[in-house]
Amino acid sequence: MRLYFTYFSEAYLQLSEKYHISYIMQTSGTTGKPKEVQVPELAIRFVFNINNIIFICICILFCNFSERFSVTKDDIILFSTALSFDPSVVEMCLAATAGAKLVVIPDSVRNRPSILAEIMFNTHVTIVQFTPSILKILPEYAIQKIFMPNSHIRILIVGGESFPLTFLRKYYCSDSTVKVYNVYGVTEVSCWASCRLVDFKLLRIDIGEPIKNTEFIIDDSNVLLIGGSRMCVVNGKRTNNFFKTFDIVERDNDGKIYWIGRADDQIKINGVRVNLMEVVMAVEKIENIGSLVVAVRDNIITLFVKNPLPNIKELIERHVPSKLHPHVIVEIHEWPVTSHGKIDIDKLYSNFKAQNLCLKKKDVGTVLAKCGIDIVKDKHKTFKSLGMNSFLATEIMLKIEHLLVDRSFPIVNFLLSDSFTVNELLEHLGMNVCSVSFLNEILESEIKAENTLVVTHLDSSSLKWSKDLVQCIDSTPVVSRGVVFIGSHAGHLAALSIENGNIKWLIKLEGRIESTVAVEYGTVVVGTYDYNIYFLAEDSGSVLWSYKTNDIVKCRPLFITDGKCLVGSHDHFVYLLDYKVFFLKLHTIR
Repeated sequence: MRLYFTYFSEAYLQLSEKYHISYIMQTSGTTGKPKEVQVPELAIRFVFNINNIIFICICILFCNFSERFSVTKDDIILFSTALSFDPSVVEMCLAATAGAKLVVIPDSVRNRPSILAEIMFNTHVTIVQFTPSILKILPEYAIQKIFMPNSHIRILIVGGESFPLTFLRKYYCSDSTVKVYNVYGVTEVSCWASCRLVDFKLLRIDIGEPIKNTEFIIDDSNVLLIGGSRMCVVNGKRTNNFFKTFDIVERDNDGKIYWIGRADDQIKINGVRVNLMEVVMAVEKIENIGSLVVAVRDNIITLFVKNPLPNIKELIERHVPSKLHPHVIVEIHEWPVTSHGKIDIDKLYSNFKAQNLCLKKKDVGTVLAKCGIDIVKDKHKTFKSLGMNSFLATEIMLKIEHLLVDRSFPIVNFLLSDSFTVNELLEHLGMNVCSVSFLNEILESEIKAENTLVVTHLDSSSLKWSKDLVQCIDSTPVVSRGVVFIGSHAGHLAALSIENGNIKWLIKLEGRIESTVAVEYGTVVVGTYDYNIYFLAEDSGSVLWSYKTNDIVKCRPLFITDGKCLVGSHDHFVYLLDYKVFFLKLHTIR
């Protein structure tokens, strides 16, 4: 254990004596500059008796929660929250008030989800408290296990961020015994201020009733204010009135209060006021969307999403009101979290920026292709004729602005103009798309990327899972979005979960498969010994189209852009297949 000593001025010592300060906590700073909050005994005092010794300890709050959760000496509470985050005091004192066991998680483990889950289940904890962000980084099996009928976890407390109803509903089942509570509060009023037992049948979850000695008021701007005897000393000052949380809420006809978002999370786009939480709620309605975060910088709404659906843009355009469309969609593989267990927005943006800065001029074609633009075929077309809109323009700007010859060039206005062409943009990037050297550079970079293997040091290895595909396998497995794609000599092509080997889909093709598959743009392409090149849907394995050459196909296909794929055959021909045109024809015929 490390002890940290801080010098307090005479003024602070006088405040401590005046208000009988119990402990000092600093706010996380996620909603502004960090503030020092001194929590007085008056806000949290209560007296309880253990072994005939009277302890004056923290709390109206803890007594209220201890009774609500029926905490006893037989409970085992997970102490997983950083000491710098005030909910940690709740975990400690809940255990102290009832004489329950406390399982202390080291700092080095707190943000290592697999180890955290292992400790949680091996120690048979009964009460856990997590932020939504921590829940989202836990292994999927851990969330499933929490909601199993025989789960030893009986209380799950969720707070610190918007309650993840859509996320948890995927795992909750009617015979689950765990009780889930949505808690709301701010550090400035000694942690949690309200609590609600979650009913997963409801469409949304309110923040609950204020706990004892706590009052809620909603002002004319729909901002929540908290008052009562639990007020704390903030930056050396104590207010005797209500504390303004800057949280936007709404009250329904039954008096229930729902958290809508932060006042500083509202922006105006084209004169329309948008709240980021509205964007989250609208996008989360899309089935199987995955966990997501919406943030804003420089008036640009960015949707960060883990393991997104291949056609996420089309789904958003179809199901989300246009005023709530994010400007940019960023795929992430793992959620970065702060020491307080919240999504690290700054880290998300810095990772995104670093990723964009890695893009070279040869990558511009791929960036534009994802927006439906072919830099060769469409070079003389205007962006307007290609369906350019403000959202696509913003996405392109964020990805390629560092490549501009003139950094002050107004790229968004250029892309949204009526007359400028694709070729003119390439000129501003100092690119000549017709040059042989440029096309060779693109092809070489694709080939190098496909043949690159990153190996990390392993102290030991063990077989995690295996799958029998009937005959021998000569092709190389391809991993995409947590799924392994592999073919065998028996003509079996399988999509398997990389985590446990579960079959996502399995299809039997006519010819032997030695070709390594290519996976991109939601499409799987593979060649076989029956002379065919097959195009399959990545999510289902259904055959979208096939093209027959004049000999066996063993080489790996190469995507040039979204819609064009390059494949070689033993008939000595290389085929450039415009597969999207054929998809369209087949769809029209059907």
